Amino acid sequence: MAFVSAIDEFEPERPRTTGELYFKGLTFLENGKTTEAWWTWTKGVLIHSGDQTASHYEIRQIKGRPYLFLEWKSGDFTISGRKPSYYVLRSEQ
Repeated sequence: MAFVSAIDEFEPERPRTTGELYFKGLTFLENGKTTEAWWTWTKGVLIHSGDQTASHYEIRQIKGRPYLFLEWKSGDFTISGRKPSYYVLRSEQ
């Protein structure tokens, strides 16, 4: 849905992101599993076994609708040490 530098930047009525987003979504399954073999989750953290990153995620209610905010730890974070940005997805919670 959107890609923002900080969670508080997200406005559902005015997503700032234009163009195609790289990350389309993810299904969280029981027991810490996901639909992708390289990702597992636990207590607000999504773990990527290949990149060896642990990204914070949270679900926030905005105007009565749940949104998932996921830290995106790309090379900007892992190589350059920059603060991670966030993907914003509509949650099917």
